[in-house]
This record gives sequence, structure tokens and C-alpha cells, in this order.
Amino acid sequence: MTDRITIPAIHDDDLEKLLIKFNLFEKVKRGELKCHNCDNKITWDNIYGLMMKENSPILFCDSLDCLEKLNNQ
Repeated sequence: MTDRITIPAIHDDDLEKLLIKFNLFEKVKRGELKCHNCDNKITWDNIYGLMMKENSPILFCDSLDCLEKLNNQ
């Protein structure tokens, strides 16, 4: 028997809409935002996730170190 896990996911088009909603899309395109965990520049190619913290969105990159930190939160 295999266990089921739920993986929240979002389509690229929906991610774009979400980033626009929070006024982050243009900042990502210009390379102005950094990963909350490691300070790597967030790009369209390395964006891994968005999380709300104290009613503000924070972004995470797809580096293995950041993924481990997210798993441990």
C-alpha cells in the first residue's frame, strides 16, 4: 500500500497572475527580488514557491538548501 501525499502546485499562468496581484511580477522580471532563505536572486527560472508571512508574500528559490529549509518549517 502506498501513502498519498498532497503537493500544492500552481500553473505558470496562475503564478504570473498571483505575482501581478502582489506587485511582484515586474520585480521578478527585473531581478530585484531575493529568496527569503538564501538571498539568491529570484528569476522566472528558479522561483520555487511563494508563502504568506504576516500578510506579506515571500518568495523562495529552487536551491536544494532552500527546499530542505522549507521542508523543516
